[in-house]
Amino acid sequence: MHSMQEADSFTDPKLEGAFLTAASRAAVHEYIQKEIKNHEAIIRYYKERHNALTFTCRLPHEILGTIFEEIAIIREAWKNYGRWGEGYKKWQEFDWIQSVSHVCSHWRAVALSNPNLWSNIRLMNTAWTPEMIQRSKAAPLTITLWGALILRDSRGSYTALKEVIQSDLSRIRSLTLGLVPVWVSPERHELFLDDEKKRCLNMFSELLPLLDQPAPMLECLEINLAETEVPKQLPNAFVVGLPQIKHLRLEGWSLDWKLSAFQNLKSLVISRLSTDSKPTINQLLDMLSRTPLLETLTIVDPDVLQLGSPSLPQDIAPISLGYLKHIDVSYSLSDCAFFFDHVIFSTQATIITIRLPGSSDVYLNSHSALSAIATLARRLDHGVKSPICKLKADCKMQCWKSNGLQDTFVIDVHGLRGYDLPSALKEAFWQSLYLDKLVSLEICMDSELSKDKWLFFATLPFLSSLQVQSNEDVLLSILEQRTATDPDNPAFFLSLKSLTLVRWNLALAGGTKAQAGERMVTCFDRRRKAGLYLETLVLEGCAGAERKELVHSLREYVNRVNVVSR
Repeated sequence: MHSMQEADSFTDPKLEGAFLTAASRAAVHEYIQKEIKNHEAIIRYYKERHNALTFTCRLPHEILGTIFEEIAIIREAWKNYGRWGEGYKKWQEFDWIQSVSHVCSHWRAVALSNPNLWSNIRLMNTAWTPEMIQRSKAAPLTITLWGALILRDSRGSYTALKEVIQSDLSRIRSLTLGLVPVWVSPERHELFLDDEKKRCLNMFSELLPLLDQPAPMLECLEINLAETEVPKQLPNAFVVGLPQIKHLRLEGWSLDWKLSAFQNLKSLVISRLSTDSKPTINQLLDMLSRTPLLETLTIVDPDVLQLGSPSLPQDIAPISLGYLKHIDVSYSLSDCAFFFDHVIFSTQATIITIRLPGSSDVYLNSHSALSAIATLARRLDHGVKSPICKLKADCKMQCWKSNGLQDTFVIDVHGLRGYDLPSALKEAFWQSLYLDKLVSLEICMDSELSKDKWLFFATLPFLSSLQVQSNEDVLLSILEQRTATDPDNPAFFLSLKSLTLVRWNLALAGGTKAQAGERMVTCFDRRRKAGLYLETLVLEGCAGAERKELVHSLREYVNRVNVVSR
């Protein structure tokens, strides 16, 4: 081996000045190839030594391996965000592998020796599945299959999933089977699922009976196979063998609710069950009595039509779920009232959503319905001790509670499938709440509230912000009352500072009265003289608000008047 010289002055004495004959060319060529290989080996040697001096190659293998795991998570998450566009093609290619194993030999050795790096297996591209299973060794597996019905090789995904379930179910930590793409809403499933896709869906559903053995490491299970034609209940042997399950999400699939002793369960999401597979209120409460750590409960059924359970719920002792912060349920009104009357949820709850049947036909017995909605409202109000600070009434009933910090608790009660709840039901709901600390009120209903209902809000002592749609005559008549200084008859809306009027007709005259616009000018003049200052008035989409003389007159008595056209 020749000693190394400067690159621009290197020569080989064996080749310089030599006269190459035809006979010697083969030998010279062989000599040159040998020297090239020798020098390449030298270059690799020095590059390895150079890389060994860098900071990343001096890190302990455990730390470098953890960094590689984070790189894989970040790159997967980025492609997951745009997986139905151009990013999806890259996402299928596992390009994070090049980022960690194609840099240098040391990085590659660390990557190949880290089983956790290969344990997150996406079955959308099955070419890597056998190799990743082998490299993951005994590490807990995360198996994900999303949108299989639009993949070119759905049969390959099916085969790979079958092999994983049969051979490695005991070490699967997370299993996600979502065959319908996420961008297809439940309402569009029938349009999306042609005959070929339905056959593919049933093909994948036939794998679920293979889940007939315990999965002791499984912590997260998500199944979205709502439109299958095969039986839709998880095998009992599988359900009873889930001691570590923490997150359970089933769409279109149920289980034997009597077997559901999930003492470690933190999140339960169930949707789109058939009538005979959905748990009754008693079954649900019985199961929840064995889930003390539950934080999120969602049971959404878009087809709840009956007023109550076929059989009356059996009275039981209250169930304490001190960690339950997020509740989203769709049952009949009587069932919901019974549920919340027997569940003690976290005082730190953040949101409760109740989806009730919206058709008025299910509320024929108005007395029992009004009693149930009042019970429900009081129970929700008492569940979180903070006062209600905001109330919004439109097709939904929404109220917000605040503890004075940034944390906010939201109660959302509305009808299923866009149905509007009967007005009497909504009024009974808000009249059963404690609103003595209410600060903000939005009435966004086309129908007018009676004067008695408005008087209920007008006497609230802290109400400072009001947004109203329609209701021109009745609200103005209340604002016009008691505007003189009279200790025995205080004015209404004493704390009102901001008023937003939506789609009012300011040219409307009430009986023999003046037009609404002129009445507003007179009203605000009187209130100002009585010391009741309105700081902001917003006219949003109001007919007649384009009249400059009206806006000019209002600005004489209101600090800020904003006109917003729709």
